[in-house]
Amino acid sequence: MKINLYTIKRNAEELASVLTNKGISLNAVTKGFASDQNILEALYEAGIRVFSDSRVLTGKKIKEWSKQKGYEIKACLLRPPSPGEVEEAALFFDRFYLSDLRQFFLLDEALGKFVKEAEAIIMVETGDSREGFLFEEIEDAVKQIKKLRHLRLAGFGTNTTCLNRSIPTYEEIEIILQMTDRYCGSDGLPSPGNSGALYLLKNGLLPSFKGELRIGEAILLGNETVEYEKLPFLSNDAFTIYADVIEIRKKAYDKIQVVVAIGIADIGFAKVTPLIRGLKEARRSSDHLVLLVDKDEDRVLREIEENGRTVGFRPTYFSLLQSFLTKTVYKEFLEK
Repeated sequence: MKINLYTIKRNAEELASVLTNKGISLNAVTKGFASDQNILEALYEAGIRVFSDSRVLTGKKIKEWSKQKGYEIKACLLRPPSPGEVEEAALFFDRFYLSDLRQFFLLDEALGKFVKEAEAIIMVETGDSREGFLFEEIEDAVKQIKKLRHLRLAGFGTNTTCLNRSIPTYEEIEIILQMTDRYCGSDGLPSPGNSGALYLLKNGLLPSFKGELRIGEAILLGNETVEYEKLPFLSNDAFTIYADVIEIRKKAYDKIQVVVAIGIADIGFAKVTPLIRGLKEARRSSDHLVLLVDKDEDRVLREIEENGRTVGFRPTYFSLLQSFLTKTVYKEFLEK
């Protein structure tokens, strides 16, 4: 896989500029690239100072990288740590996004062991049906959380488009803004959305507010996550996955079949789009991806040869994520 660090940096700069004009800060979500330090560095050069991963194992690399470089940044954990990870999470992260009181209590106790303080964002259920306090639970939860000694309530947040494809709305953002103001005051940090919220930006419906958006996919792939349309000021060519061709024969469907050396073990089940027009995926196994030449056979075969008998693919967010979690996809970082 070839990774264009310049494109990632530029996307982050462009997006941060657009959001800053609305008073919104950019929290860069790093789980799509397993918090790889080359990409963290590109984002830091773009001016990003807050980074979030969902896993302790990969996310702790944020703090390790920043300490090595001497950078002052915030490392955030988007998914609550498992019980066996609580102490490690307390050591490596500065902010937590939490949806259950037990998570608050466990982290507060662990932070006390390190004589350390951290911030907490209360996640609220607004329709995605994944994680989050219900509205009727908030009052009691805040009372108990404010008694904690090491975990400080910083604000409220929510997720959309993650599980049931709920579409973010202006009203949901207003709910999070109002909750944060009520319980945390003017210094509170509302975190009312992710890359899905850029759907509102695209349609001129994103309000201005003092807070953050947690953005990963838009920085990496250039699109919002409701209609998956590329935003006009972002690029979608930062990542290209290449696979060697291991067989070309006419077999099923009476069409030429191109088998490449990549499969579920490398990219999961998520879609990848061949960059050679006229190729389409037929099926995949753990180690092979079978493509069919759908049209223009001579041109397609010529392009395959011209590319050194390789096929390039544009990943989706989930195939990108899987490719970073496996060691069998080799990474080459480009500066231009």
